[in-house]
Amino acid sequence: MIQSTHQFTELEQQHMEYLIRDVLLRHQLSTEREHHQRWLQSLRQLTGSLRLDELLLTIMDHALEVLPSASAGLFLMHDPISDNMQPRAQRGFHDSIYDYRAQTHEGITGRVFSEGVARVYPTFASIFEDIHNVDEERLGLVAGSFLGDDLTVHGMLAVPVRMHTDKIGVMLIYQFDDSRTLHQGDLDKLQGFADQAAIAIVHARMYSELLDNNRYLEQRSQIHRVYTQLSIDNAPLEQIVQTAADMLKFPVCFVDTEAQQTYSAEGYEYIATEQDTSGNAMWTTDDQYAVDAASHKIPSSNEQIYPVRNGSLLVGYFQLPIQRALEPLEEVILEQASAIVLLHMMNMYSMTGMLYRQSRDFFDELLQHRDPHTLADGLRRYGLHAESPLYVALLQVDSDTTDVRIAENHIRQLIARIDRQPERGAYLLFGSSDKITLLCNTSSASTPSQLAEQLDVIISHWQRDSSIPVYGGIGGAYDGLEQIARSHNEAGRALSYARRRRQTGVMTYADIGINRLFLQQEPQEIENYVQEILSPLRSPKYAAAELEQTLRMYIQENRIAAATAEKLFIHPNTLYVRLRRIEEILQVNLNDSGDWMKVYLACHLSETY
Repeated sequence: MIQSTHQFTELEQQHMEYLIRDVLLRHQLSTEREHHQRWLQSLRQLTGSLRLDELLLTIMDHALEVLPSASAGLFLMHDPISDNMQPRAQRGFHDSIYDYRAQTHEGITGRVFSEGVARVYPTFASIFEDIHNVDEERLGLVAGSFLGDDLTVHGMLAVPVRMHTDKIGVMLIYQFDDSRTLHQGDLDKLQGFADQAAIAIVHARMYSELLDNNRYLEQRSQIHRVYTQLSIDNAPLEQIVQTAADMLKFPVCFVDTEAQQTYSAEGYEYIATEQDTSGNAMWTTDDQYAVDAASHKIPSSNEQIYPVRNGSLLVGYFQLPIQRALEPLEEVILEQASAIVLLHMMNMYSMTGMLYRQSRDFFDELLQHRDPHTLADGLRRYGLHAESPLYVALLQVDSDTTDVRIAENHIRQLIARIDRQPERGAYLLFGSSDKITLLCNTSSASTPSQLAEQLDVIISHWQRDSSIPVYGGIGGAYDGLEQIARSHNEAGRALSYARRRRQTGVMTYADIGINRLFLQQEPQEIENYVQEILSPLRSPKYAAAELEQTLRMYIQENRIAAATAEKLFIHPNTLYVRLRRIEEILQVNLNDSGDWMKVYLACHLSETY
């Protein structure tokens, strides 16, 4: 070996130093230029593609290439539903790492995510300080997922991935080689790649939301077009319900609460219960379904409902064989279907109202009896015959509401129940305001008393379901069209009598008996008569002696002393003493037919009117 004895001068030494520095600077510039090119490549891929998983892997690859001694990388994204961190991209791990779940309150990942501050861990000791609270099983899962055997983590970089205040996740870099210590410069570089990941995620989310919104709008527009065409075609309710079921991908049923009819799509088995046959039992007078207010779930059932309303008025509901929450598009389908159903029903209401007006106008002509031949021809259109006795029935719904739509809805519902009677005969029927009018022929299956029984059953079910009282009156059956006005007048009197007594159901004029003599009397005149006869017994002086109660019980028991005393729980002699006292106070003789009738009539009228 040749040994040089040349001694470098100071100038030569400086020149040599400059040459070495130039080489090092050129190498550093080349490295930085390469890093810069990788940044540009990442940005180009970021703007040119919105495949999030591919972008995250590319960003991870570039980070590992740029960072010295970087051995493996892992990106974990926060899942807001489970509130944990889930791996989305990795390098240097087996795919088993995707089973790992990091808690947001523990370990390096949790600390960096919650604090939002990047951290460098140059030694294993510094790493251990932040992983001591992590479950050993989860730590073992990470260590067992590394590509390689007996690897030891000597250092780590952990940076938050976020966009402004939106916390997205954490990016981790693992160092297995201890020949170089990680430092702040490495952390700054990794933060740059994390910022790229944040941009990629935000862009991908925006693009995904844009696609979803566009797809939603297109589907909504298609739904609207389908239902618009159904409306133009004036499609029947059956077709509207079937169309809704086809788009929902499950069978449904629509219940018309007014007509008490159901329209089931193919595959739907509707089983009517005692409660929902009327459409009222399941709904209160405040139009609230007897189900959970938020979910519309039917108690003890695997179904829920979607109400169809005209303002505050319920007109029907879709019954759905599901209990889960509706998807946005399912809401749109039912919303659009409800609008078409409501329009269809409003048209039916309008036509029904027109038919009612025509029937009412014809009935008014019958009452006036101006052209018998024309009226007889008109009756035949309703299946009635002028040659047979005719009679009138009146029903009044005491709904106690100021909302005209609700009152009309009650009338239509009650008429629907009457129309559903399987053995009903022909009749002229219409509703007006709060009243229903029927004109019927007598036959073997239809007489005033038989109709009263049928209507009593209907009213009983109605009141059970709706708690709305209904009063009715039926006039007598008479030959000749000129007698229709007479029967109508009698039906009105019977109805008035039932209302005065608050007696729901139907009363025939014949059932009123002697009370028909007083129906035309002014209520004040009747009250004056009752006061004139019974007021002495009501004075404070005699009220405590229960004399009026004794008199009423005596009348009720047909003046049988023993029965009266038994009902009053007194001795018969005590009863006789009270009766004599009553005679003295009222100045009557209860054994005198005239006096007895006067007292009896006063008691009867006070109870009846």
